Amino acid sequence: MIPLGLKETKEINFMEPFSDFILEHYSEESSIYMDAIADITDTRQACKTPSRDLLGVALLFRYYNLLYYVERRFFPPDRKLGVYFEWYDSLTGVPSCQRTIAFEKACILFNLGAIYTQIGARHDRSTDRGLDSAVDSFLRAAGIFRHIYDTFTNAPSMDLKPHVLDVLVSLMLSQARECLFEKLKLQSESSGLTGSSLVIISAGPQSTELAQLFRDLGGEAAQLSLEYNEMHKNIQVNDTHTYLPECWAGLVPLKAELYRALAHHYEARSIDVKVASKIGPVTSLKDSFVGNSREALCVTQCSGESNEDSASFIAIKHTHLREALASYEEAQRLQRMCRFLKNKTSLTQAIKEANYQAQEEYENFRIRASANKVDESYDLVERVVEASSKVYIDLNWTRFHVVQSGRSF
Repeated sequence: MIPLGLKETKEINFMEPFSDFILEHYSEESSIYMDAIADITDTRQACKTPSRDLLGVALLFRYYNLLYYVERRFFPPDRKLGVYFEWYDSLTGVPSCQRTIAFEKACILFNLGAIYTQIGARHDRSTDRGLDSAVDSFLRAAGIFRHIYDTFTNAPSMDLKPHVLDVLVSLMLSQARECLFEKLKLQSESSGLTGSSLVIISAGPQSTELAQLFRDLGGEAAQLSLEYNEMHKNIQVNDTHTYLPECWAGLVPLKAELYRALAHHYEARSIDVKVASKIGPVTSLKDSFVGNSREALCVTQCSGESNEDSASFIAIKHTHLREALASYEEAQRLQRMCRFLKNKTSLTQAIKEANYQAQEEYENFRIRASANKVDESYDLVERVVEASSKVYIDLNWTRFHVVQSGRSF
């Protein structure tokens, strides 16, 4: 998962400009409000280095809510206060300075979204609870970036530009969908429907459920591949890749290929289960319908299906496995080409294991197809897994609750 870094800022002391404004504009003694001004100053100072957890989220929310009152009382539209907000771009490190409170609010919101991305990336994705929490965090981050996109104009820094924010929103939504995909895999494994290599396939409701599960996983993986592929195109078209970290620009097309491979792999398995249920109990995916073409032809003859239908299933699985292997190899190539990704052992291991499983199934298929004299020329030129998802992902923009306690202005 890709987390975002926070924007950095310089210290500001609100005491002098706010005191002068109170005396001049409201004709009141500023000493009455010294504690309140000091509280705002201290809160902003703490926001420079917030903790990367829910306490940091609460701190940034508190300061953002305080800015609501500060804007109403000290930043009238017809007058510029002598306060300059300077922030550093989280992507390029270039400083930007403005006197508008809108810039300050946008930067605080950006850091709020960035913390949510870091929280989401740290969750334990080996449990349902951890995956649900990660989805929530990524959706909150996406909602915050979309809010900045919709409300903040004339951004002085690159990380607040509309085309960059649009990429960040897409990235967070895709990472949330990744967590849902992992949750579906986890639920299928915990229910005993699937395993690394062995399953029990027999005619009946369980085989139908297993075939549908593989189709669902294939559709979700294809949807992820589509989203990452579109994201990669957008990054290249608007030159966002020149500002994004190199590891990000490399990971997006890699994930597009990886999920394309998974989509074809799961689609091939769904074909196994679909037709293996007609043969009878099978102890392994390797011994399924397509793995034993002679039995398949016998079954289709008994069931009234033509030999062409049987050969079609064989050709379809053959094509899906070849497409999966090609995409796995492309994902490995993209990792090797990126200097920031080639040493990521966890990523290397994940791609290697998935590729090994597909290679093992493909080699077993080839051996059995050759032994049973299956005509390899009966093949398909191309096979596409249709992107589909049963989950609609929407932006989960966090509501702002204005802080009432401790209000002194």
